[in-house]
Amino acid sequence: MVNSTNIFRSGVNRREAENIIHKFLNNKDYKVLAVKGKWGIGKTHLVRNFLYEHRNNYYLYASVFGISSIEHLKARIVANY
Repeated sequence: MVNSTNIFRSGVNRREAENIIHKFLNNKDYKVLAVKGKWGIGKTHLVRNFLYEHRNNYYLYASVFGISSIEHLKARIVANY
């Protein structure tokens, strides 16, 4: 298991966020990426569009909005599969 200590500063712009996602997707040791920010700033839009543009690869996406347990998150990921 790989423990990551990569913590990116808050307030990144769109280009920086896309670079972070790209770096994440190109590193086989990374398994989960959490995007954190205020409601309504476009987190979901950014991630979904980025994954759509790079759809030649296979990724699972799940929003954690309304998730109350890890089991609920697992179920959402399976449902999105």
